[in-house]
Amino acid sequence: MPCKEDDMSIWSDVKCPVCKSPGAKQLLWMVKCPHNGCDKYDPDLALEARSRVTASAHSVPLTGSFNPGLNAITIRYRNAAGIDKTYTGDKTTVKAANAHITICLVPTGKRCSFSRERIMNLAEITPYIPPADKLSSVDRQILGYHQSKGTTSPRHEAVKQKLGKPA
Repeated sequence: MPCKEDDMSIWSDVKCPVCKSPGAKQLLWMVKCPHNGCDKYDPDLALEARSRVTASAHSVPLTGSFNPGLNAITIRYRNAAGIDKTYTGDKTTVKAANAHITICLVPTGKRCSFSRERIMNLAEITPYIPPADKLSSVDRQILGYHQSKGTTSPRHEAVKQKLGKPA
């Protein structure tokens, strides 16, 4: 049986001798590396490595019993690759974190972070962000201070009004 150079089953896995990164293949003295910055770069090996990672990540279906019921909300999101995706989560778990919004998703119930600038229906999700998440760090500090001390101030009253609490 003749030895074919493109048959990767006879190649052994090694660390690339040039760039020192894992994932390279070696057959006798020939080395192929999947990293495009390397002198031994091989586009076919890189494509094969990418398809293996993609296949393994998508081959396991997500399972779980998390069900938001009537609190379900849909997030339309365009990821960094420009692919539009739709996620379903629980609107009672929405939180703001700087330029991101986090929410627990169906079916696992795990919290996932979404960039605000990539959420296509941000206006539908924003009302479910708790009021405390809409406060600045200084406002939260003032609120926390006066709640712990049992005191008040004009600024504290203004912050409470922002939250919609009675003054």
